[in-house]
Amino acid sequence: HGEYSFAGCRFVGSLQAFRYWISELQRSSSGQKARLWLALFKCFRWTLLVHGILFFILLSPPILLAVLVGYLSQYFCEKSSLEGELTLLKAINNSDLVGSKEEEIRTATRDAYLYATGITLLIFWSTSVYSLVFYYGQKVGMMFRIVMIGAIYSKVVKLSQSTIGKLSIGHIVNLASNDVQRFDMALEFVHVLWTAPLFIILTTYLLWREIGPSCLTALAVILLQTPIQCASSILFARWRLKSARVTDKRVRVMNEIISGMR
Repeated sequence: HGEYSFAGCRFVGSLQAFRYWISELQRSSSGQKARLWLALFKCFRWTLLVHGILFFILLSPPILLAVLVGYLSQYFCEKSSLEGELTLLKAINNSDLVGSKEEEIRTATRDAYLYATGITLLIFWSTSVYSLVFYYGQKVGMMFRIVMIGAIYSKVVKLSQSTIGKLSIGHIVNLASNDVQRFDMALEFVHVLWTAPLFIILTTYLLWREIGPSCLTALAVILLQTPIQCASSILFARWRLKSARVTDKRVRVMNEIISGMR
């Protein structure tokens, strides 16, 4: 077990995770339930924190882009009116107001260039961070998968011969290769659980500033979709459990067929 090295990053592997799991098992001896997720979280809390920060940075540019695009659109909408007022002031030969209006146009143009530069930088930043965030998410999933495969190995070598006789090699291989792979997919988007409510609140605030109470309609639609998505997720989880049982049965039957052929 000990320490592993993955993509240049050293992290404490199965040994530390097993220590946390042993503490959870000691906790369960007093009648409380052992929590595997808590043991894994304690083992990789700092790695998950870094991934969460990167995920937050990835989702922030779209909101800032919307704000900057709004300011830039407002400049183009007001540009024609400002130029029309300047032409009118020049026609009446009012030099004082002409100077102030020209300064106002120059200030608005300068701000528009800053908004355009900000949009360009945010697009570049979002494109650069996107691959890094999902790479780091896959790396975190790989860390979890290594620990779980080590736990499966440690459990199997401690089983008695009678218990091992009830299990097939295919079933164990399916656990270590297929079921544990779900960590890779889940940990890429696990931080949506806390970033999504945060960005919904922030977006609602920005919309409230622009259109007032009308933004609550969009918020109501999102809130109404939440129970539907939860129900569909629960239903999908049940189907996934049935699929896993069928897969285990298929692997067991194929192992028996191959053993019979030998």
